[in-house]
Amino acid sequence: MNARIDRDHVRSLITQGVTTRVIAEQLGCHPDSIRRIRVELGLSHPYRGRPMTEERLHTIWQMLYDGWSHKEIHATEGADAETIRRYFPRTAWTHHEAGEHRAVLRSIETAPTYATGAIKLGINHINYDPIAERRQHRQRRTHKAAA
Repeated sequence: MNARIDRDHVRSLITQGVTTRVIAEQLGCHPDSIRRIRVELGLSHPYRGRPMTEERLHTIWQMLYDGWSHKEIHATEGADAETIRRYFPRTAWTHHEAGEHRAVLRSIETAPTYATGAIKLGINHINYDPIAERRQHRQRRTHKAAA
């Protein structure tokens, strides 16, 4: 189908600033066909998104070194997880590491409520252990129920 599309006409439309979608609608073809012709004519690059420059690769490597997950890097840097795997193989988190991360996030989400309760009770919140506090609370309840 690309063989019958006039490349010179596509080139003139692109230089006029017409979008790929509009060109495809005018010529009655799929936008991917226009994208392929753009690449063929040297008017755009075959990849989508930001290119992986040395600086960007270094930034992503530093994020991986600091323990960031591929998902966090994707959200921050915009690099696709598959691209990260291709440039940095064997850097994805294991299931165990992902589980530990979720556990830490859960403890952080619940920490403020425990900390405010600790302050009201006069507990030193720097050395505060919510698990030990729950255990003591359960023991107090069972002693009250037994009495």
